[in-house]
Amino acid sequence: MSVLAITMLILVGACWLAGVTHLIAGLRRSLSPMHLSFALFALVAGAHSLAYISLHLATDATQYVEAARWGVTGAALSAAALIWFVRFYTGASSLALPLILSILYAGYGIANLYLPYGMFFMRNRCTKQGHNPVAHDVVDRSFVAVHGRHHELQHRVEELSRLFGVALSHKQFQGTF
Repeated sequence: MSVLAITMLILVGACWLAGVTHLIAGLRRSLSPMHLSFALFALVAGAHSLAYISLHLATDATQYVEAARWGVTGAALSAAALIWFVRFYTGASSLALPLILSILYAGYGIANLYLPYGMFFMRNRCTKQGHNPVAHDVVDRSFVAVHGRHHELQHRVEELSRLFGVALSHKQFQGTF
């Protein structure tokens, strides 16, 4: 096992420890949404990291694509959980934007699992290497990494999520400096 995989396993353990700790704290404090949302985020982030360990240990293109598929789904679900933690931590009353972002992230994760090779890969059907107009990278000549309109949507959702977090953080901490 590589140093990277061992380091990521330590990260998985830390995430899951934080997740269990906050789950217990959230249940003891009469279902504290802040602790419970952070617990969900930490547990899903640990699973996300576990998927990327298998990505780094993949020995062929099929294993790599499958691990990337699960990793992207874990990333989408952890981003959805993080939105709610930010909302509860900052005490924001807004419900619409976190709900919309969570639905988009969850939809992206579900679509990523539904597609046979995920959102980022497809079977390489071109016989000549380098002649695929939608592909950016060729993975082992059997899969290509696809960059299309769904990536633009993903980037816009990520930007909106960051703006949401920054705006709430600014609002919460504007009088502390």
